[in-house]
Amino acid sequence: MENARLLTETREALEQQTATAEVLQVINSSPGDLAPVFSAILEKAHTLCGAEFGGLLIYDGEALRPAAQHNMPPRFTELIAPGFRPGPHSLFTRLERGEHFAHIDDFQTVMAQNPDDAIARAAADIAGIRTQLLVPLQGQQAPRHHNGQSP
Repeated sequence: MENARLLTETREALEQQTATAEVLQVINSSPGDLAPVFSAILEKAHTLCGAEFGGLLIYDGEALRPAAQHNMPPRFTELIAPGFRPGPHSLFTRLERGEHFAHIDDFQTVMAQNPDDAIARAAADIAGIRTQLLVPLQGQQAPRHHNGQSP
């Protein structure tokens, strides 16, 4: 039993390392062009997680805009293409507060909390989202002084 667990953990670690190496190769071959990098990150994340579809969004402080998508339903892709503001109770607000990820098992819970959120409704009705995992990509931030200010 222990050997099977170790074998699984080793296989998962190797898959993660391989995916990381492949993304790094894309970064090296695409200097200055982030589109292929975002696509590679998204594809590897979906492969590792077994997700059917999803997107990589960029947040500019006001709206989320798609930077890459993987197998997204075309109608939903068209709807979010111009960008959208996350609702006040969306999972995105949890990421804004600094959480490392936001996960919901049953998207109907989101619908109940956000009945007027058109994007959440479209995610459920058009895209068929039933579970959702959001993980922010974060760059290295400048160190903070004890008062919370950057140097």
